[in-house]
Amino acid sequence: MKVPKFKVIKCRVTEVVQMQGSTIEGMIEILNNASGRPAQVQKIQSQYVFRYQYGIARGNSKALNKQTRALVSRGPIPFPDYGRILYENGRILKDKTVYFLRANRNVFK
Repeated sequence: MKVPKFKVIKCRVTEVVQMQGSTIEGMIEILNNASGRPAQVQKIQSQYVFRYQYGIARGNSKALNKQTRALVSRGPIPFPDYGRILYENGRILKDKTVYFLRANRNVFK
């Protein structure tokens, strides 16, 4: 009779999260041309966050499940430059500004 052989395998995974972000805040003032006073004032803010995760494995990778194996197969990547982060944040702010102006069309009449 054969006795099955079992082997204990271990793998330690360190999860690394890379994050970098920016925030733009401001005010939108719609002025009344006749009086020069603000007809409406609204705070506006946009935030862009770069987030990337990867893992570092130490041990036997056969001990990992599919999800953890996928995390470990990714490596570190460089952060985007500040210009790219500000560009993405500005795009978000532009979309919010356009939405605000369209929602308040009646103020312009």
